[in-house]
Order: sequence, then structure tokens, then C-alpha cells
Amino acid sequence: MDSLLILGLVAGLPLALAILFRVSAVFFFLSIVVGNLLAKHFGYDFSVVIGSFMHNNQLDVISGLGLQLLPVGLTVFLTRKSLTTSQIMLHLVPLTLASSALAILALPLLPKGVEGTFYTTSIGAQIRPVEDLVIGLASVSVLFLVWFMPHSGSRHGKKDH
Repeated sequence: MDSLLILGLVAGLPLALAILFRVSAVFFFLSIVVGNLLAKHFGYDFSVVIGSFMHNNQLDVISGLGLQLLPVGLTVFLTRKSLTTSQIMLHLVPLTLASSALAILALPLLPKGVEGTFYTTSIGAQIRPVEDLVIGLASVSVLFLVWFMPHSGSRHGKKDH
């Protein structure tokens, strides 16, 4: 498969599902970060466990991507409709940035040939220098949602009688 197509699926499919199911960008981004931590710190151990059941020369890729994407998939499914239809518009930019961060974080988990091929394309050469910026913008945009958006449990302006 073409490296651009793989990354497009890794970033585009979760983004489309998050928008379709109206998932909060805060939950979406948190699941991406958790998935990245799981893949980074438990990927090898998970591939050893999977290796005891099946034999494949790509177990490290399967386990890393699985641990990266499983929390995202579960979050999209379990937190669907966490936003109203009017709120989803405010979450579009953070969701798009978070999905771009997902692609950037998933790239090192792909086979080295795919990663190398991606960076030799014109798009890959343009993305490589701004990877940190995209992850930073995704992080800050989600923090702005947390800091400045009203929360459903907020009791500001309500009096107890």
C-alpha cells in the first residue's frame, strides 16, 4: 500500500468518525495521547504476547498500531454524541489538528520502509519540519476547549433554593 494512503486512512477515518459521531475533541485527543503512550511503553511486550499465539514478521507494527488506534476507536464509539450538533463546529479545528497529530505519531509505528517512503514524497518533505508544530497546535487547541468552553456539569449562574 502507498504510504500516503496508509497515513490518510490512519488520520482520515478516525477524523470522519469523530465528526460523524460528534465526539469531543478533548476525548479524541486524550485517546490519541493514551494510545501513543501505550504503544511506546507496552508495544514490545504486547508483540511478545501476540507472538505466542501467532507468527508474523510484522508483530511489532501490528501491536504498535493496535495499541495506538484501539483507544481512539473505543473513544469514538463510547463517547459518541458527547457534543450537540452546534458544538461540533467549535471542535472541527481541534479535531482536525488532533487527527493530524495521530498520523504524525503513528508514522514511526509503521514499517521503516513505509516511513522512509513517506518522507521522500513531496508531502512528506513538507510535513517533517512542522511535525512538532502540528502536535503543539493540537495540544493547545484542545486545552483552549478545556479552559474556555462551558462544561455540561457547570453550575455558574445557578442558585440552590
